[in-house]
Amino acid sequence: MVSFNRVALVALEIPGGDYLPSLGLLYIASVLEKNGLEVRIFDQGQKPDITDDILAFEPGVIGITSVTCSINKAFKIAKDVKRTSPNIKVVIGGAHVTAMPYETIENSFVDFVVKGEGEYPMLNLVKALQRGGEGIEKVESLFYKVDGGVKKNKEASDMDNATLTALPYPAFHLLDQHAIFQDVSHGIFTKGKRVLPLMTARGCPQTCTFCCRLMGFDLRERSVENVMEEISFNVEKYKID
Repeated sequence: MVSFNRVALVALEIPGGDYLPSLGLLYIASVLEKNGLEVRIFDQGQKPDITDDILAFEPGVIGITSVTCSINKAFKIAKDVKRTSPNIKVVIGGAHVTAMPYETIENSFVDFVVKGEGEYPMLNLVKALQRGGEGIEKVESLFYKVDGGVKKNKEASDMDNATLTALPYPAFHLLDQHAIFQDVSHGIFTKGKRVLPLMTARGCPQTCTFCCRLMGFDLRERSVENVMEEISFNVEKYKID
């Protein structure tokens, strides 16, 4: 039986061969866990065929993050999950849907779209679903279907410096540690190095025409002390290089 106390988060395989854990998804996972929810991450970069594993977990909500080159993979997982378990709520977020929210929510197998930063919209959506949908109209940055149309809620303000600093560390403990350290192959990193991604700031004041500005125009930064504390934590807990 599906339960809104259980949330499945899906990181999609990115074409091209590079692999790096999804920081956005890991931050969402840590916020959900901090608020008492059971969370599991299903990483296509580690195991391409994950649909059966998701269904066995029996989540009430499945959240999928996607960029444009992987959106069809997101749609396939959503369709396969809905075909077997139509009561599971499918939420899609990430760069693609932030740029194209209406085109994404129009699909029958997508229940919700979250635009922009997803940590607290996702948490508040799950809480609303636990209440039978009460208060869903107050969940910021949310797109969903009502009476055959699409409803867009008020957009959330970008997290400020203090809110970014207060976020719990990414939930790397939910990933297969051996696998991620064997497979990370992004940018300057080569396979076999014990490396983890780190978020120090979000947003950009520039206006490049080719960018969707996923995190907004304002540069927002974590405190230096908070960043250094996370680095020390990762060195101690995950033995990073």
